[in-house]
Amino acid sequence: MSRVVWMVAVVLALAGCGSGPPPGPPPPDAEVRLTPSATAEAPPVAVTIAPAAALVRLRLSNLDRPVTDLMAEIEHVGGDQVRRWAVTEVAGAPAGDRLAVDVPSYEVKPGEHKLTVWVGDADVVARYAFRVSAP
Repeated sequence: MSRVVWMVAVVLALAGCGSGPPPGPPPPDAEVRLTPSATAEAPPVAVTIAPAAALVRLRLSNLDRPVTDLMAEIEHVGGDQVRRWAVTEVAGAPAGDRLAVDVPSYEVKPGEHKLTVWVGDADVVARYAFRVSAP
């Protein structure tokens, strides 16, 4: 076997090591279900998130749309930052309860938050208000 053929065989063998589909996102440590706000003045939904949670899944109830082009903005009321997050589809969930936003827990600290779901950059699809407390 020539040296070049041997090196190609080694490279191909190494390329196969660890191949396969990339790992998916880690599972959330906490999950809360949000219901849309009827009005801008509606009181926020009370949710509890354990301090040890690293990743929180915010389930968006009563929202049944294709996930394509959906984005979520989370604003901490009284804060000065608004962050955008992807809306994802939860496999196997029933219609109207299959969309979610996974965020690090430090993005939803105790206090009041507003989550707005957008299509593209201009059309608001739904709004959710929630108040986080620790257990």
